[in-house]
This record gives sequence, structure tokens and C-alpha cells, in this order.
Amino acid sequence: MNRKRKAIIAANEISEMKTYTLGGYSQKVLIEGRKRTNPIVIFIHGGPGSPIPFNEGCRGLFPEMTDQVTMVYWDLQK
Repeated sequence: MNRKRKAIIAANEISEMKTYTLGGYSQKVLIEGRKRTNPIVIFIHGGPGSPIPFNEGCRGLFPEMTDQVTMVYWDLQK
């Protein structure tokens, strides 16, 4: 991870990854945002019409979005 991404992550009030099991499937969630009070947007990995693969590897990649909203990247692991 490069220095710029590390600086973006460090400046966020929230940047955490969690794993949940739902319906017997392991699911990873990355929650990232500049401020905890920002509106929440949920991105589901592999959704139709999505040109960008939003998933847990996106940590620090989209500061123009995480400055405005709290991103929740939902990534189903099969």
C-alpha cells in the first residue's frame, strides 16, 4: 500500500474490516469514511452496472467518496 493511501486511511474517523457469517457464507465488510456522521452508502461487490470492483481491497482508494459518505463495501466470499 502506498503512502498516499496510508495517509487517507489514517485521516478517516472510521476504517475497519469485519467478517460476518450470514446464511452459512462468510462475508467481509469494509466500513470507511472521513466522518462517522456522514450518510452511509452500501456497495455490494459485483453489482450490475458497476465498472469499479468495490470490495475490501478498496481501502483508501476513493477519498473523493469517503470524504462525503461512509462507504460500506460488502464482499461475499464463496
